[in-house]
Amino acid sequence: MTAESKTADRVPKPGLCLTVGVTGHREGHGGIRAKEATEALAGVLRQIRAAVQLVWDADRDVLSDAPPRFRFASPLASGADQLAAAAALSADFELYAILPFARAEYAKDFTEPGAKAAFSALLGRASAVWELPGRRAAADASYAAAGHATIAQSDILIALWDGGPARGAGGTADVVEAAVRRGTPVVHLQPASGGPDRVLWSGFDGLAPGLRGRDDAPCRPLTEAVVTALVQALCAAPQEPAERARICAFYEERERRLRTRPEYPLLLAVTGVRRLRWSDFWVGGYAATTRADWQAYDRGRTLAGHDASAGMGLLESAFAWSDRLADHYGTAYRSGNILNFSFAALSVILALSGALIPHAKLWLASGELLLVSALVANTWIGTHREWHRRWLDYRYLAEQLRPMRSLRLLGLAQPPSLPARGGASQRHWTEWHASATWREMEGPTGRCRASGVGPLAIHVAEQEIRSQVDYHRHHAHRMHDLEHRLHLTGDVLFAATILGCLTLLLGYRISPTWVVTHAPEFTMLAAGLPALGSAIFGIRGQGDFAGSVRRSEDTAEALEAIYEKLAAGTADLTTAALLVEDAARVMVTDLGEWRLTYRERRLVIPA
Repeated sequence: MTAESKTADRVPKPGLCLTVGVTGHREGHGGIRAKEATEALAGVLRQIRAAVQLVWDADRDVLSDAPPRFRFASPLASGADQLAAAAALSADFELYAILPFARAEYAKDFTEPGAKAAFSALLGRASAVWELPGRRAAADASYAAAGHATIAQSDILIALWDGGPARGAGGTADVVEAAVRRGTPVVHLQPASGGPDRVLWSGFDGLAPGLRGRDDAPCRPLTEAVVTALVQALCAAPQEPAERARICAFYEERERRLRTRPEYPLLLAVTGVRRLRWSDFWVGGYAATTRADWQAYDRGRTLAGHDASAGMGLLESAFAWSDRLADHYGTAYRSGNILNFSFAALSVILALSGALIPHAKLWLASGELLLVSALVANTWIGTHREWHRRWLDYRYLAEQLRPMRSLRLLGLAQPPSLPARGGASQRHWTEWHASATWREMEGPTGRCRASGVGPLAIHVAEQEIRSQVDYHRHHAHRMHDLEHRLHLTGDVLFAATILGCLTLLLGYRISPTWVVTHAPEFTMLAAGLPALGSAIFGIRGQGDFAGSVRRSEDTAEALEAIYEKLAAGTADLTTAALLVEDAARVMVTDLGEWRLTYRERRLVIPA
């Protein structure tokens, strides 16, 4: 079943998919011997398949019913690339060919007897082919781009490498170096030299990618146990019971079309920040509304011969659910806080009103009891239904998924911080879900022409980055207005309290009898106004509106700089991919700061 045909009425479970890539010496270099290399490759691929099967057996409850998929990414150069591709096909991997040039131009590389026929035969067996916009005038850079694309499309990279330095720009050693620094595990095979086979990966020591290169990266001997542990770290769902339960709870979610908590939209309307909208009370279907939002992006995603439709359908569905649910729970959480602080202040005012309306004390006390009971019930319901946690989790997931459409489309880019450095047991469930979605997405296919790279970069700049810049600018402006108006209202209430107290003191000097007569009113002002002011400051503190302004302004400024470079349309494919990676990193950094800020701001009963 394709991603496009998944049912829209349930949260889609990701499938289990793993892509293995290859880099290695060309024919005649590095002492590659076909028999030894093929045996070594077959052994590694067999171990990887067995390890994935273990994950599949353990995680059936959180994965789709589709059996595991295995892909193999190869540039199909003579030597290691072709040997590995043939071994992968024999091991029932789907072949994904990544060519540095258009296929007709690349075929000119194969001049040895039978070489062109071997290339054509493998190309004919490929499930998908992506032709990069390489140029003979910049051949080294073109081969390097193919190597980087192979890394970006792979979860594990196999390197048939003698351990020596690169024999030119974009050689095997350079590709291994880039993979290690990106955090992609490298299986280093040395069948020609008889050296020890090993696995290089920063995740073994919990290091952030980029800190170590190929010469000093953490490594382990290539054994079945090491391969199993590696695949577990990459693919397995979190084993911690609470995290596992949250995955299952996400799958049990249903569309929440009716918005029953209008307090936050009402606050925005009362403060003049924005008007009430129909969508504050009723929202459209998740799939339909997201489809409408993504249509403009989709109209241009096939520029320059790119086509990632199956992967985009899967991504769109996963994003639709996480984004819309995050909106729902975010509104519920914010509204719950507003209700709590408002009812706490009103209960104080009702209690004080007994002095003004003695004959209504019973009714006032009943009203106070009702408010306090509603406040407690609201807190219990919000805590029990996990508004706060679900809001943070679903928004975090949605914003990890959002940039993936452009990252996959460009083909040389990867999402930031997806590899699990601490292993599956320490991974947050949203990171696992985002990673599983990324692995299942199809890579770009077809021919990417050099003339189409500029329009493609402009398309991504306008549809992906510009929209985020505009969102953060608008959000910063709206939160600034809300913060300012709440702050002003709170100041006015406390100023009125001070004025009331001064009036009381002056009244004692001028007419003590008048003060005694109006003592209940003064008591109401002296205690009621601060209660309202405290409620407003409590809403401001829980909402962190000033912090939202700062974060959004910083994010918009950083994204604006990236947008201008991409929108110029002069970047080559490699540069465009790096710029979009930078944009994704900026968004993830903003997301991390937001999540850290709100993590301890749970729904509470005001003191």
